[in-house]
Amino acid sequence: MTTIWGALNLNDDESRLVNTIGQVVVWEAVQGILADFNAELAEARELFVDSVTSDFKFTYKLPGSGYMQKVGSQGQPGARKEIGEWGLELPLEEFADQIATDRVDLAYMTLQELQRNIDAVTTRSKNSMRRELLLAMFSNTTWAFRDQTGKGALSVKPLANGDSDLYNPLFGEEDLTTDNHYYGLNYLSAAIDATNHPVTTIVEDLEEHFGGTDLYGANVVVWFNKAQTPIMKTLPGFNNQGLSRYETTAQGESVLIGVPTGVPGKLIGWAGAWLYEWPWIPANYLWGMDLDAPKPLRMRVDPENVGLGAGALQLVAQQEVHPFKGSFYSQRYGFGVVNRLNGVIAQLVASINYTIPAAYVR
Repeated sequence: MTTIWGALNLNDDESRLVNTIGQVVVWEAVQGILADFNAELAEARELFVDSVTSDFKFTYKLPGSGYMQKVGSQGQPGARKEIGEWGLELPLEEFADQIATDRVDLAYMTLQELQRNIDAVTTRSKNSMRRELLLAMFSNTTWAFRDQTGKGALSVKPLANGDSDLYNPLFGEEDLTTDNHYYGLNYLSAAIDATNHPVTTIVEDLEEHFGGTDLYGANVVVWFNKAQTPIMKTLPGFNNQGLSRYETTAQGESVLIGVPTGVPGKLIGWAGAWLYEWPWIPANYLWGMDLDAPKPLRMRVDPENVGLGAGALQLVAQQEVHPFKGSFYSQRYGFGVVNRLNGVIAQLVASINYTIPAAYVR
């Protein structure tokens, strides 16, 4: 992200006061920094979000299924209407922050101190967006959201959770079906082995909807907490054991091939799926997603013509009530699941029942 020194074309060892440069010039530079930050944030969420929209309600449609009808030489097939679809609604909330100073603080504020304040705001913005994204994925209940823009009470759905929505037939079957992508694995982390293989379970749950894409099967990522990293490294098929995404170089090194880009977390290896340690995943939970299938989330923002920023973090106001001065930052958006099939949340627990992680209970 651009720094205040870069925006002002100054060396980063400059310790000039904001007032010596001019508050108007500096705050215009801050707006440029926020624009760069918003572009980077949009790039970071692309892995999970299929699009950004101001629509609050729509229908997600599936491709058709079944067989053609047999008819005689002069016969006419019966009329059909595809029914593989489900209704969706998206939330929209406001996230705000304030940096408060007084006239003395402001008079003595250096560029370093201003940069520290900007970094604090952008860090909280990034953390909030990550949390909202993970809330949308890890909560397995429909959220009764009361919209504040006149849309009334909305129902924001999670991934497939065993409700009445019908999905495309599983591979090898013909009929539309319900499904549940939240479950307990009925064993604990210490019991993981060739029989209790959570990655295989997750991959199979995704492949039955989207199929495999190459020699190795589906292009799936599985995220987990660092508490699970040691046991995940013992999975059958890990690190060049059998068919895997490793190859040996001329120097005898074993290296991964085809590593996906833009995936958050630390790549641990391959064992039927890409294994990524990500500290934001709660301990004893695993999240799998097919990188080649339609993305699970959509982001709702305000329409551009209302002038509320269309999801961007922005400095919206400055208010002075002697002797204090506040700078107010705001960002308005909401995430909702649209492709209810592209995600599996599996919990390492001695039960088949799923419990929402405490960090992601609404």
